[in-house]
Amino acid sequence: MVKILDVTPGNLWNHLVRLRDKGYVDIKYVLADRPRRVITITNKGADETLRLLNEIMKILKYLKS
Repeated sequence: MVKILDVTPGNLWNHLVRLRDKGYVDIKYVLADRPRRVITITNKGADETLRLLNEIMKILKYLKS
Protein backbone atom coordinates (compact mmCIF):
# COMPACT_ATOMS: atom_id res chain seq x y z
CA MET A 1 0.00 0.00 0.00
CA VAL A 2 2.80 2.42 0.84
CA LYS A 3 4.35 1.97 -2.60
CA ILE A 4 1.01 2.50 -4.34
CA LEU A 5 0.38 5.73 -2.43
CA ASP A 6 4.02 6.82 -2.63
CA VAL A 7 4.21 7.75 1.06
CA THR A 8 6.47 6.66 3.89
CA PRO A 9 5.07 4.23 6.49
CA GLY A 10 5.24 6.97 9.12
CA ASN A 11 3.36 9.42 6.92
CA LEU A 12 0.67 6.84 6.17
CA TRP A 13 0.31 6.03 9.87
CA ASN A 14 -0.10 9.73 10.73
CA HIS A 15 -2.87 10.07 8.14
CA LEU A 16 -4.62 6.96 9.47
CA VAL A 17 -4.46 8.23 13.05
CA ARG A 18 -5.98 11.55 11.99
CA LEU A 19 -8.77 9.75 10.15
CA ARG A 20 -9.38 7.57 13.23
CA ASP A 21 -9.44 10.61 15.51
CA LYS A 22 -12.12 12.21 13.30
CA GLY A 23 -14.17 9.00 13.37
CA TYR A 24 -13.72 8.15 9.70
CA VAL A 25 -11.90 4.81 10.17
CA ASP A 26 -11.42 2.17 12.85
CA ILE A 27 -8.00 0.67 13.51
CA LYS A 28 -7.95 -2.79 15.06
CA TYR A 29 -5.07 -5.07 15.91
CA VAL A 30 -5.43 -8.76 15.10
CA LEU A 31 -3.17 -11.73 15.57
CA ALA A 32 -2.93 -13.85 12.46
CA ASP A 33 0.29 -15.43 11.24
CA ARG A 34 1.78 -12.21 12.64
CA PRO A 35 0.30 -9.15 14.34
CA ARG A 36 -1.55 -6.96 11.85
CA ARG A 37 -3.53 -3.75 11.78
CA VAL A 38 -6.92 -3.85 10.10
CA ILE A 39 -8.30 -0.52 8.93
CA THR A 40 -12.04 -0.27 8.23
CA ILE A 41 -14.09 2.71 7.16
CA THR A 42 -16.86 3.78 9.55
CA ASN A 43 -20.36 4.84 8.58
CA LYS A 44 -19.30 8.42 9.22
CA GLY A 45 -16.29 7.94 6.92
CA ALA A 46 -18.42 6.42 4.18
CA ASP A 47 -20.98 9.23 4.45
CA GLU A 48 -18.26 11.89 4.26
CA THR A 49 -16.65 10.16 1.28
CA LEU A 50 -19.97 10.12 -0.58
CA ARG A 51 -20.58 13.77 0.28
CA LEU A 52 -17.17 14.74 -1.11
CA LEU A 53 -17.69 12.66 -4.26
CA ASN A 54 -21.02 14.39 -4.84
CA GLU A 55 -19.31 17.77 -4.54
CA ILE A 56 -16.65 16.68 -7.03
CA MET A 57 -19.38 15.53 -9.44
CA LYS A 58 -21.07 18.95 -9.19
CA ILE A 59 -17.78 20.66 -10.01
CA LEU A 60 -17.14 18.36 -12.98
CA LYS A 61 -20.63 18.93 -14.36
CA TYR A 62 -20.15 22.67 -14.02
CA LEU A 63 -16.80 22.52 -15.83
CA LYS A 64 -18.27 20.35 -18.57
CA SER A 65 -21.05 22.84 -19.38
